[in-house]
Parts: sequence; C-alpha cells; structure tokens
Amino acid sequence: MENKQKNERDFKMEEEQKDLSNNSAQEDALEELEKLKMIEKAQLEKITKLRGQISNQEMLIEKIKRENIIIKEKSRKMIANSRESEYEMALRLSQLDVARAGGQKGLNEAEIDNLPIFSVDIDTPCCVCKKIIPQDHIVKSLPFCGHMAHQPCIDNWLISNKVCPECSTPVQEE
Repeated sequence: MENKQKNERDFKMEEEQKDLSNNSAQEDALEELEKLKMIEKAQLEKITKLRGQISNQEMLIEKIKRENIIIKEKSRKMIANSRESEYEMALRLSQLDVARAGGQKGLNEAEIDNLPIFSVDIDTPCCVCKKIIPQDHIVKSLPFCGHMAHQPCIDNWLISNKVCPECSTPVQEE
C-alpha cells in the first residue's frame, strides 16, 4: 500500500510539475505574444508614416508636372517670339537696305530709336498691325498723335513712312 501511495504521490508530483511547466510555457507564450503585438504596432506606425511620405511625394510630383507644363509653354512662347524677332530683324534690315538704296522715304534709325518706349497699363490695339497689345507689353508711342504700336511694327513702318499709320499725323516736325 505504501508503494501504491508513493506511486500516487509521484504521479501527483509529476502532474503538478507538468502543470507548472505548462503554466510557465503559457507565460512564455503570452510574453512572446505581447512582444509580437508591440512589433506589429511599431510596423503599422512605420507603414502609416511611409504612406504619408508617399502621399507628400505624389503631391510634389504633381506640382513638378504642373510646373514643367508651364515651363514648356513658356519655352514654346520664347521660341516663337525669338523666331518672330529674327524675322522682324531681317525685315527691318531689308527695308533699311531698300531705303538706303532708293533714297530715304521714312525716318533714319536714330530717329526711330529715339521714339518713346514704355509699358502699357491696359490692353490696346497696335496702330500698325491692329492686334491687341497686352497689358505690361513694351510699346512705342508716336509723339504728336499718341498712337501706340508694337515696337517692331512701328519701327518697320517708319523706315519707309514719316506719318502715323492710323491718322497720318507727321511723326516729326517738318
């Protein structure tokens, strides 16, 4: 009987040790689970931060794209203006050559260059080409009648003429 009791005691002790071992394993598992939850939380915070950074970068990319479109448009306008300027310069030089060869009918270069130049405050029509001169654009004004024109337009006109193209007022005192 004593042997039987001893076996039962041993069995109970083994069961208690198993329970203690199971409890310890459960505590270890719970600790490990808490660590994993903390890691997960930290990773979710990083993901949220990265999403914010990505969103900011996407907005920056869109802003850069819009700025590039504006720059391309300005470049196209500058190229078009430079082509016009080259054409206008060539036209003026050919008109000067014609005026010199056949006797001067209009003003000389110095007289043309001395006409007042300024920026317009409002949109106004050019007295030569009749196109609208936009606000803040550089123009030349004729001294006696005050009509305004794009600088290249009036310069080219005055190479072969001494009067306003709009009202025929003489540009200089006779």
